[in-house]
Amino acid sequence: MQPFDFADADRRREAARHADRDAFSKRIKISNEDEGPVDPETKKDPKFIESQARREMFKAKLTELEYQERVGELIPAKDVDDEWFRLARLVRDTMLNIPARIADQLAHETDQRKVQDLLEQEIYQALETLSGEGEQAIQPSCEAEPEILQ
Repeated sequence: MQPFDFADADRRREAARHADRDAFSKRIKISNEDEGPVDPETKKDPKFIESQARREMFKAKLTELEYQERVGELIPAKDVDDEWFRLARLVRDTMLNIPARIADQLAHETDQRKVQDLLEQEIYQALETLSGEGEQAIQPSCEAEPEILQ
């Protein structure tokens, strides 16, 4: 009995593995006729030139947006949403707090005109408070992010 030849077994396995591929492997021809028209000045495909122009246009737009953000003309949408949510919650809490503040005063009143005046007075006072807090809330948020402006 002969000793087993591992190198011969590896060669035969590789040959069997690639034997069926020869029928399917063909060289791919690359001809200049398939490329379409070429710009004589740049020697490039017009589609390629168009895609380069679009890329440059988008780069310019992104650069403009970055500039506007740095000079303070543009702020992130998430910051705006967060601030609106905070202000809306402040309005809701203030308005819902009115009944708790004046319930005892209204309980003793029997005159409809006085009840209406008390309600209007509290609502106007709440709105005045909100307008002052809203202006104060806007001021610090602009000063809180100085590193964006640098």
